[in-house]
Amino acid sequence: MSITWTFASPEGSGPDEPPHVVRAASIARGQLVGDADPVERGGSRIVEVPQLVDNLNAVPNCYKFLPLRSAACAPSLSGSGDLVETRTPAGAAPPLYYGLVAPPLALGTSSRVIELVRVLSALISAALVASAITLARAAGTSRFFLVGLFASLTPSAVFISGVVNPSSLEISSAILLWTSTILLFTDKASKSGRLDRMLAVAAAVSGALFVLARQLSPLWLAMIGVIVLVSSSWSHVRRSLRRVDLRIAAVVIVAATVAAVAWLRIEKPLASQTGLGLHREGFDAIAFAVGHLGYVYRSGIARFGWLDYEAPNGVIVLWSIVLGALVLLGLAVAPRKVKLAIVLLGIGAIVVPVLIEASQLDTLGPTWQGRYTIPLIMGVPLLCGLVLDRVEPVVAHVIDRLVPWLLGAMAIAQLLAFYFTLRRYVVGANGRVWFVGADGWDPVLPVAVLLSLTVLGVVLLYGWLATLAPDSGDRTLRTAA
Repeated sequence: MSITWTFASPEGSGPDEPPHVVRAASIARGQLVGDADPVERGGSRIVEVPQLVDNLNAVPNCYKFLPLRSAACAPSLSGSGDLVETRTPAGAAPPLYYGLVAPPLALGTSSRVIELVRVLSALISAALVASAITLARAAGTSRFFLVGLFASLTPSAVFISGVVNPSSLEISSAILLWTSTILLFTDKASKSGRLDRMLAVAAAVSGALFVLARQLSPLWLAMIGVIVLVSSSWSHVRRSLRRVDLRIAAVVIVAATVAAVAWLRIEKPLASQTGLGLHREGFDAIAFAVGHLGYVYRSGIARFGWLDYEAPNGVIVLWSIVLGALVLLGLAVAPRKVKLAIVLLGIGAIVVPVLIEASQLDTLGPTWQGRYTIPLIMGVPLLCGLVLDRVEPVVAHVIDRLVPWLLGAMAIAQLLAFYFTLRRYVVGANGRVWFVGADGWDPVLPVAVLLSLTVLGVVLLYGWLATLAPDSGDRTLRTAA
């Protein structure tokens, strides 16, 4: 699913993708941090990259923020491998993600190499999500937990995983981090020693990747830790922390957090850049950020490209139905501590971003997007899914009938989002509804092939999820391994 988004998205069409590719290309050549940018200032840096990579900045300009115009107007990406100086607003961003996806850029310079960077990013995200699924099944969860997991993987999140953007690593590592920590501390179902060790390893790896992924990840990590502790019994936490493997995992995560915070303090990637600020103060700034919440919610589900195109309302309605059903049912059956954790997390995921955006309006402007909140708010559907999987059998027998409907709604939403976004690039947002064979932008893979692969991938994935029965334990982990 992620890789079909890779080939359905024109070069440079991901949000801020050209600056992210420039950052990855500079790291591929050993330039961890460039020179300070005297023009844009803030987190922007001057770096050296191949001319072709620098030329990517101009490729999407003719259709960017113009959803009625197809991507056919864009010039072909060309240029030499000679090094040139260029600026990137992502120049001071945490380097881990860029280092992970940079290897193809060290091998050569061409548009095909940039597609390989996208594919590598998609594979990393897919591996982290697949690990979360495997551990969840091995822990004996039924299907609601996986519904919660895939409710976190919105169409926008799948799209982001198919382009070059550090949010892909932040979201996918957050899925594995939430899954492993919830199963370790909140879930009271018995587990084997082997599975507990696997969960500890997953928590260490995902926690380190997560906290080093983006600028706000350390704050999100602290909030995730608080929510997991609130939803757990103190006696269970104390027993767990006596384990050597969990102490090692804690040391790994703390060390990664120290490195992440040190980078933020030294390089200051969130410092003000010239011309981005919006002069609002006090309650005016807070009122603006509150009024921005609707956009944040919608963009986290169904905004694509440079966030200049929103899929039809049906996508948001279907996803909202799934989320609403999970949250209402989860709150109805959750134990008191888990219910408190869900409510606190929901409030925190709204209030904290509002305060952050309000405090930075005069320096960074209205920059908050839904994908920034997804790594935090995904804990709500995951916690709700866990408690629904652990209800009494008589209740489970009734509510389990909802699972195929919820999965079906998400599958339809994924297909609609992909179809109409691809249409936007091929013929424009108001172009022919059935655009197969129409004149317009030609992706690397034919439109009919992309649509067929997407339908196949969505049907196989969500169909498989709909057929799953509760698992008894480690058998899934052995089979997957």
